[in-house]
Amino acid sequence: LFFPCLDFAVNGIQGAALWVGGIDIAGAHLSVGTFFQFWMYLGMLLTPVRELGERYNVLQSAFASAERIFQVLDTRPGLAPPPAAARRCDPQAFRGHVRFEHVSFEYLPGVPVLANEDVARSSQVVLLGTADAAIEPVCTSLVRSGALGPGQTVAHLSGATGLEALGTAEAAGAGVLCLHPLQTCPDVEAAIARIPGSAFAVTAREPEPLELGMRLAEDAGGRPFALEDAMKPLYHAAAVFASNYLVAISALAEDLEGVAGVPDARAALAPLQRATLENLEAVGPAAALTGPAVRGDAGTVERNLRALGEHAPEAVPAYVALADLALDLASRSGRLPRQSRVAVEEVLARWR
Repeated sequence: LFFPCLDFAVNGIQGAALWVGGIDIAGAHLSVGTFFQFWMYLGMLLTPVRELGERYNVLQSAFASAERIFQVLDTRPGLAPPPAAARRCDPQAFRGHVRFEHVSFEYLPGVPVLANEDVARSSQVVLLGTADAAIEPVCTSLVRSGALGPGQTVAHLSGATGLEALGTAEAAGAGVLCLHPLQTCPDVEAAIARIPGSAFAVTAREPEPLELGMRLAEDAGGRPFALEDAMKPLYHAAAVFASNYLVAISALAEDLEGVAGVPDARAALAPLQRATLENLEAVGPAAALTGPAVRGDAGTVERNLRALGEHAPEAVPAYVALADLALDLASRSGRLPRQSRVAVEEVLARWR
């Protein structure tokens, strides 16, 4: 309340000065220069008063906040009493543990399901096949339970996560490594069929875990290679382009063909995509690239973009970005003349 009253009084003084000064100037009793000097001196007087009021207002707010803060600090922590129904429950009824009996894996008949700690404690090599975010917590839990230590090797199967996720096991004296099959496995059956012959990235700091990882990959029918820990995110990004984004682009192509009226678009596109992948493997990306970008066919690119803009505008940015990549590849391979590239780039620029 103090600051609003002070502010009102200061504004009132200034308003009265303007009113009286205006009347005196109009009646030729006061010159404009003299009034201007008076106004400057009045401002020099009132500005510190206003600032003092602001400081006092801040101080009042601080006192009010401090009172609330001390009330919170003085409150003793505690839990609200449970409802009557919960108080009637017997705590002993909730004690115990989970145990698997006569349970085995579908793909390993006769192999029983055991607790993580029991499996790790009795194993020389422990594979952590969890989601990336769970690798470090699971590893730490096993170390704290005493299930991991010297004489053991711990590996995880992530392509993007590095050895730091196994830091607690390494600190406990266990060897650590990463083992990642460069393969897409949507289900167990596909994994069993596709893992043999696949490349395996093996990452380790020491020679012994690295050699073990190589042997494990070979035993699975894979083709192992050493990968530096710092390069794992880049390696995995490349795999995302080659697999995950290929699926995303294929889904987009299928949708567009459906809009265009192509019956059974997936079946129609499958031979084209299989031939493309076969060409990639046989002659490499530069020679396998076909289409309007490598031909410098600006007219076709323009027609494609107009159709997308009319029927699927959300696909335009993807088309433009991929066309840029195709132009770069075609130029590096020497298959695209400079003037043809410029013509296509002019079309793309209008759709960015």
